[in-house]
Amino acid sequence: MSLTRTLVPGCLRGSAWLARAVQRSSSRQATRLNRLLVSAAAQAEAAEPQAGGKQQKQQQKQKQQKQQGGSKKGEAKAITPKSEDFSRWYLDVVRECQLADYGPVRGTMVIRPYGYAIWEGVQTHLDKAFKETGHQNAYFPQLIPLSFLQKEADHVEGFAPELALVTQGGGKELEEPLVVRPTSETIVNHMFAQWVQSYRDLPLLINQWANVHRWEMRTRPFVRTLEFLWQEGHTAHATPEEAEEETIRMLRIYEDFAWNVAAMPVVAGRKSRIESFAGANCTYTIEAMMGDRRALQAGTSHNLGDNFAKAFGTRYLDEAGQLQFVHQSSWGVSTRMVGGIIMTHGDDAGLRLPPRLAPIQVVIVPIIKKDVDASGVTAAVAALETALKAAGGRVKVDASTDKTPGWKFNQYEMKGVPLRVEVGPRDVEQGTCVAARRDVRGKEGKQMGVPLEPQAFVAYAQGLLDEIQAGMLAQAKEFRDSNIVDVGSYAELQAAVAEGKWARGPWAGCDDDERRVKEETSATLRCFPFEQPQHSGVCFMTGQPATEPGSRPYKRTAAQARGAKNITTGFSSFAFKSLAVSWCSGTVFGLASWMVFQGPLGPALSFLSGTGFGFIGGLVSTWRTDAHEVLLLTRKFPALIEHHVRISEAGHELEGRTFDEWAADLARSPRKQGIAIAAMYSAAPALDRIRQESEDALVAAYCAREAEVAAASAGSTGSADDG
Repeated sequence: MSLTRTLVPGCLRGSAWLARAVQRSSSRQATRLNRLLVSAAAQAEAAEPQAGGKQQKQQQKQKQQKQQGGSKKGEAKAITPKSEDFSRWYLDVVRECQLADYGPVRGTMVIRPYGYAIWEGVQTHLDKAFKETGHQNAYFPQLIPLSFLQKEADHVEGFAPELALVTQGGGKELEEPLVVRPTSETIVNHMFAQWVQSYRDLPLLINQWANVHRWEMRTRPFVRTLEFLWQEGHTAHATPEEAEEETIRMLRIYEDFAWNVAAMPVVAGRKSRIESFAGANCTYTIEAMMGDRRALQAGTSHNLGDNFAKAFGTRYLDEAGQLQFVHQSSWGVSTRMVGGIIMTHGDDAGLRLPPRLAPIQVVIVPIIKKDVDASGVTAAVAALETALKAAGGRVKVDASTDKTPGWKFNQYEMKGVPLRVEVGPRDVEQGTCVAARRDVRGKEGKQMGVPLEPQAFVAYAQGLLDEIQAGMLAQAKEFRDSNIVDVGSYAELQAAVAEGKWARGPWAGCDDDERRVKEETSATLRCFPFEQPQHSGVCFMTGQPATEPGSRPYKRTAAQARGAKNITTGFSSFAFKSLAVSWCSGTVFGLASWMVFQGPLGPALSFLSGTGFGFIGGLVSTWRTDAHEVLLLTRKFPALIEHHVRISEAGHELEGRTFDEWAADLARSPRKQGIAIAAMYSAAPALDRIRQESEDALVAAYCAREAEVAAASAGSTGSADDG
């Protein structure tokens, strides 16, 4: 046994030396050395133990084939089964179906013709939809000044880790570093600021097909690469309502494409604040479930508000002659969609492409065994090809003679061609052919006796392709739905995620709750779906009412709006009541004084003094009551107030001071606390970045406090700040 272990590695090392010797020697010497190599290898094999015999040799051969991915030179390597290793299966499919290859720079890919043809299908369908909705194609530079990204703080912060910078050009140091386009919001706004002058220039609807660079550390072909292809739309509008409408409209176009062309049953919805695009007010998404039950963000649409417009000064003159900032949207789909299609529909045999997107919808394989049969079979195949192309079908005839029909069947099955047609001499005699559908493998998916007459065949093929498209969507939807679990508690979410499934449930958690879920389960909050199922209405994480609206832009209820309005003014209804009561009491005091004091000036002086007393008492009562309520809210939500004071600068109340200095002054001055809250709420509609669940909680706290004060005033004669 020890001899065997020593000999085999020795032969392997010797083979490298022999190979070099072969290159240096004559052909005769090379032949002799090769014979020596074969002899040495044969001796090593003979030294192996004979136990197991033939069975052991077969197992070793199978293991070697599995490691190499194939058995003979020129044959396709085996595709790893999905259930065994999904990641390896995906890479095998990309390689063996000749979709893409690795580029010379780490993290890049070369998209091969068949893979690019799938991307062209995506382009064709989406570009048509864009133009039907009034968008025009343009192109913007790939190199962007770094200062452009620095104009929008959230934007540059979000993309900083992924930026690729150019610092030299033409052998010289550049005056300003240039960013290789990670996205185009900044360069687009630089141009929009020059193009938009009047309301007549709006809406401005632009799309570009381009490449972008993001320095990804972990890459996978099509899904995540250093450079990828995409389309990015950019629009400018006169009102926030128009921008929101455009944002939703474009997401619906993506959703329609995913369902009806790519046969991907995506979930459309709104991203959480943490997961939103850097610099956007709100991000909407379509989320797809892959074959390993992981989520793929297949497309996004962002409402940018006027954030970039303010950074770049993109303004227009409205009909009233006033300068206004534009409101914008941006949206995009990339070559990630190709990866999504692979992982949604592929099986152990390789690709399965939906007919509406497949580069080849029908492949026709003529089966000719004798030369005498060639003319009849070729003519029948040509007639089918002509009829299919005339009907708009994408068809290929493989009449090559260097491969067997069986090899061709396996090849086109692996490449995901939806429909394969076989035509032989006997089929021609009978006026029929054989059709095999890719979505149903084996005998079940094969139909004999399909009419060979061109028009009848075209009708049959079109109907079958539609059936395949619908069937693939139904299969994907059934898989998705069977792997979504409705949860009512955090424990149920953890159990669902542990099983590799998606969890769906009512949510009213804050950013910290979302981060906790990600840290403890590795799950991310994908979206708040537009289509909301029936649920308990109680957040499974916090136990609070699930106020997250999910499918709609946030709007306060009438009661919430009234509460927010009261907080904004810094006065409560009880404070106004206190003012009225104090005024009336002062007036009564003045009248009583008039009755006591005599003289011509007595009545007037007593009335004025009583009224003044009541007025001062009312102001003090109002001040103290308002200060008490504001203090209560400030102590309950300091982080929220700090967050929005930092954004809105509390209506410029900071006046050059640091926030800590301002906060210390705020604690000493209850009235300024009211000003801070007023500034926060007045800025919220413009910013549209307020944490909605916290706003609801803030209003609820106000209403609860108001109810407490009202109850206390009804059952007690104490001062307004009791309790």
